[in-house]
Amino acid sequence: MSGLSRSAPSVPIVAVGTGTAAPFSILLFRGVAQEDEHVTVWEPRTGKTVAGNAAPYRKNLKGWLTQHPGWEEKADELKSSKRRSAVRRQRSISAAFAAMCFHAGDIVKTILNDIEGRLKVAGYPSDNADVDWTAEEDSRLKELIVLLAEKLYSSNGTDHAVSSEQEWEQIQSGLGSRWKEFQILRRARELLITDLRSHGGKSGQSSPRDV
Repeated sequence: MSGLSRSAPSVPIVAVGTGTAAPFSILLFRGVAQEDEHVTVWEPRTGKTVAGNAAPYRKNLKGWLTQHPGWEEKADELKSSKRRSAVRRQRSISAAFAAMCFHAGDIVKTILNDIEGRLKVAGYPSDNADVDWTAEEDSRLKELIVLLAEKLYSSNGTDHAVSSEQEWEQIQSGLGSRWKEFQILRRARELLITDLRSHGGKSGQSSPRDV
């Protein structure tokens, strides 16, 4: 592990039982839900605007607009709200992925070994050249890997195995038809290795040198 950072992700993991980490998908849903955001509204006739904490919550927006005829949500604010929600979602997924790599090195190693085995059996090269993944696609793949790791985690330390083709088929389905299985496997491997090198793993668990 020499030369590798071993610092834990900044997002805490709630303990479940003794010496075990909480399900990582808990972190996928952290942050403020879009329904609990304030929505900027305005009155086009007068140009008056209500924003920030004085503005209505999105969950109350319909009723607020009914009580204030002539007012409406600012179109650019709706787009901005969706962008902020997407950014928060990506950050939550990245936190869960980092926590998984730090707290569950054994499970990550199992997934990496499975990826390597599938690539070798199919005869695919292990590099990831000439493949352009968007930030949104990377985030979605990380989320699906976290959910796969949680399935393995649920065995509580026993019989960690990617048991069938079904898991990777579900991941491929979750990403859409743009990607072939070998491209997904190579990208998943790259993301896992990169995060392991950034965060390392808990003492006694696998390191990038082991995988």
